[in-house]
Amino acid sequence: MNILQKQYDLETSRSKDDLFAEIRSKINDQKNKNIFFGLHLIKYKNFKVNEDTITIESWPFTRVNPYEGIGTIIFKFQQLEKETYIKCKIEVYNRFAALLGSCFFTFLLILFTVFTLYTLNEYWVRALVIILFAWALVIGISFLTLRYQRNTLEIYSKTILKDFGIKLAAADI
Repeated sequence: MNILQKQYDLETSRSKDDLFAEIRSKINDQKNKNIFFGLHLIKYKNFKVNEDTITIESWPFTRVNPYEGIGTIIFKFQQLEKETYIKCKIEVYNRFAALLGSCFFTFLLILFTVFTLYTLNEYWVRALVIILFAWALVIGISFLTLRYQRNTLEIYSKTILKDFGIKLAAADI
């Protein structure tokens, strides 16, 4: 299981052209309205619309809601006979921060391990417990942060789909 990405697929009876017309009108409405605080549940100004793809980028400086997540949501639309097939891909941006952070914290944890083993060489069981706790704490916090970001982006993507009137299965909510 990849904690940095998530994909899900769904179908809707609405046509692709109808969905894109609604998206473009919501983007224009939000760009034309000058609201002082700009507090919206969905920020349509961040949508990038291509022929059959919508890309939504959420960076810390483009969002007001702290629970929105940091990453990219990509919707790909494919028109079938009577339905539109939607594929959603969620990518967390913290992967670069996780890589740099893991290199930094690994170096610090190795130094901490050597220092702990050196200072507590007579109490090796106590040293081992302290070292294992430190490693588990750093790895656990990194994992939970990435998992949280991915889940918030998934909830945001489902909020967008609900705003377009696309019904989700009860298990997807």
